[in-house]
Amino acid sequence: MENFSNKKYPPSNLFDNNLKTCWVSDFGKIKDSSIYIKIPKKNQFSIDIFSGYGKSKSLYFKNSRPKKIRVKIFVAINPSGYVTEIGSFYRAMKYPNENIIYLKDKFGTQSFNIQFSHKKIIDFQNMVLKDFDLKFKKKIDHSCLILKLEIIDIYKGSKYDDLCISEIIFKQ
Repeated sequence: MENFSNKKYPPSNLFDNNLKTCWVSDFGKIKDSSIYIKIPKKNQFSIDIFSGYGKSKSLYFKNSRPKKIRVKIFVAINPSGYVTEIGSFYRAMKYPNENIIYLKDKFGTQSFNIQFSHKKIIDFQNMVLKDFDLKFKKKIDHSCLILKLEIIDIYKGSKYDDLCISEIIFKQ
């Protein structure tokens, strides 16, 4: 899901509906603070983000929070047989467009419509699936859309360098 594994503050905290937990990345100590998320449904391009640590207003300001996030979408394909004991492998193709979202420095949830054309993404997905079939002649077990949230700027915490996000919610 992301490039840095923090056992105390794992990516699963982003989806537990609990503002007292959060995902933490050591922004600045690692090359890339990104989160990869399977989009639950093909038409869900609106999200709510609770940026920062939602446990308390004090902890919110003590920890760093995302300020600017680059949004990318990938078509992911799981070919038949691309599995191990611990997971599945996917081949991914990046959708050519990307967006930037700007978060306010506020203690609370912020809503975003990710500005991608639903029809163009589905057309792109169909093209990728067709191209994969022509090139590799391999059965596809599963395909999905992956959202990449790449943090590219932050609001600096007053005490800690940790970059926190408490929740990400896909909206209908």
